[in-house]
Amino acid sequence: MGRPSSPLLLPLLLAAASRRALAAGGVCPGSPSWVHASTRVEVIAKTDCKTVMDEMLARVHGQFKQWHDPHNNGTYKLLSSQADSLIFSRMTGNGKYTDKMGFGFHQQDLGQCSISGCSESQVFSIADFSTNYCNLRNLYCGSEEGCKPVQHDFAIQEVSVDPSKGAGKTASDCIVKQEAAAEMHFLGTSKESESDTAAALSCINEHCPVDPETLSPSFTCVLKSCGKKVGKCLLKSDCRRVLMCEKKCVAPLKKTDAAPVFLALAQCHQEHCPEDPPFGMCAKMHCRVEAEECAVEKACYPALDCVNGCIPKGAELTAVLLQQPINV
Repeated sequence: MGRPSSPLLLPLLLAAASRRALAAGGVCPGSPSWVHASTRVEVIAKTDCKTVMDEMLARVHGQFKQWHDPHNNGTYKLLSSQADSLIFSRMTGNGKYTDKMGFGFHQQDLGQCSISGCSESQVFSIADFSTNYCNLRNLYCGSEEGCKPVQHDFAIQEVSVDPSKGAGKTASDCIVKQEAAAEMHFLGTSKESESDTAAALSCINEHCPVDPETLSPSFTCVLKSCGKKVGKCLLKSDCRRVLMCEKKCVAPLKKTDAAPVFLALAQCHQEHCPEDPPFGMCAKMHCRVEAEECAVEKACYPALDCVNGCIPKGAELTAVLLQQPINV
């Protein structure tokens, strides 16, 4: 007999089973991960379906000269094209994750098109910061929604938006100003800046324990034990950006019930899986209990993923950041 499911994970498994049943007869592309974030939409476009499909294809084929993804500049790819359906994938702007999405199109009376869309994460995930919703929305939205069409601009009405448990559906998340995206992602850093950041964080990690409620070490300790290294880091914009980005990520958790839960998962990840992303297979195997507790606290997973997003793919600083949030 297999090990019984944790009571914390059971609702997620039931929700996943329900959504898989829906996907079997719809436009959802499927996911290899049993528990994953997803979103389904039903939309009415005030134009014919051919025009809608042509515009979606124009945006994807127009990357990056005619069009770019306004949600942190991800990369779409056409996987399949049929008379009444399209299937795409989208790789996140930092190159870490790839989602898949499907669209079905049904011509309606009065020259309108009914669009059924479904986006699914391809790895274990719960919170998605509206990513799956934006994966879909940014291919059909028009100028009235703040989007930039390539060939055809048409009005739309979102009849329903149905995210999975923990996933978001905030339209304003789908269009990110470039300066904001640059602030929240550690891009184009030099080896020297990366070394300075690692030195500052490693020093804090070694000498200044974190407060489980505030997720911050003592300012006095940081100043006394690591003042020189932190000061050197703050003088360089790339290094400073990592510290400020990480600080913003954990700020919503301070003095909340989610703070010690976040810290426990981050420390477990650092101990067992320092080279893997926070939602990878290693973390699922070694930090399952901590991950389930984090999933219950709504603010926990968004903070963890946000912290991981402060560092570019392949950087050696992620493990240090996940283990030791700072406040300087």
